[in-house]
Amino acid sequence: MKHTYLFLFFLLIAATLPAQLQRGDRLLTIASPGEVSGVNGVDVYDTGEFGTIFYDTRWEGGLGYVSATYGYVLHPRWVAGAGVSVGGTSSGGFDAAVALSPYLRYYLINRPNLLLFGEASTALGLGSEGFNTSDYVPLRAGVQFPVATNVLLTPELTYTVGPGANRLAATFGIDLLLGRNNRPDERATGSFAAGDLLLGGQLASLSLQRNYYAGVLSGGGHYFLSPRFAVGAGLTLQQSRFTSDFNAPSGDNVYRQTQIGGGLSARYYLNQERHLLWFLEAGGTYGRRSDKSPFTPDTDSYSELGLLGRVGAHLFVRDNIGLEITPELRYRHERYAIGNRSGVSLGMSFGVSFKL
Repeated sequence: MKHTYLFLFFLLIAATLPAQLQRGDRLLTIASPGEVSGVNGVDVYDTGEFGTIFYDTRWEGGLGYVSATYGYVLHPRWVAGAGVSVGGTSSGGFDAAVALSPYLRYYLINRPNLLLFGEASTALGLGSEGFNTSDYVPLRAGVQFPVATNVLLTPELTYTVGPGANRLAATFGIDLLLGRNNRPDERATGSFAAGDLLLGGQLASLSLQRNYYAGVLSGGGHYFLSPRFAVGAGLTLQQSRFTSDFNAPSGDNVYRQTQIGGGLSARYYLNQERHLLWFLEAGGTYGRRSDKSPFTPDTDSYSELGLLGRVGAHLFVRDNIGLEITPELRYRHERYAIGNRSGVSLGMSFGVSFKL
């Protein structure tokens, strides 16, 4: 019943907030968790919406990536854009890659309270093995409706065509409507009040392919108890299942992985009513992953407990939308079946948030 009330609440908001696209508008797309959780070495609950960079003493290496998707409205029904991703790892050597994913989107419906579109895209990459192009073509269909000023909830279906088995994916993401001018005449000024809710952009994804499925559900945000003090909470659930064409001696051929992660934090803002706000944040995280293979009789699992401290900058690009840059120091303690391991990581996350 609680979820029904929440759904009706968002429908009521959508009925009162206009979001019709006009020529010259700009769209900033926030990646859904299924699009970032595959980055090697990074758990989905550790990343910002636009990327992360960190160095970890446990394995004396670093990892970083930055990713964003930007679109320009050529016509009230046509949007052209591209996603750009830059990533690299450093552990006994350095390896980097750059990817570009141009897309073209057509809006069948472009109304103030409802938008419906179809989209085609491709991918180009440059890495250690040189330049490459993708043999896969993702075809998307999505609907958008406003949940806050300049904030569009975007459920999508993506059917990827290419060599081998095709893939069907469903995602729930956020698009930010920046309007025609990325630099308004007056700087956006941000502040908070008791009862405000600050949310990020990662919601959910489900991917289906022959012999394989993966699902991610991620949510969280900050609730303000006063204009300067907020409490934060986040939770991520991830599960995947792969069916091999080869059976193990036991006759089983299914690989399973389940991951859960979450955290609690407290945030204090040092200033208010400014274009750029500064904050301090401290909290704790917990994560657990289990892997089941047909070739091993027991489930392989590990858990991780973390403590973190952050000093962050919150830059308002609109009165209710802000970009966050968050350097952090995190202590991690891992528990495995064969022993424990602890270490410290120093990193920085790049994210975006919007206020309800």
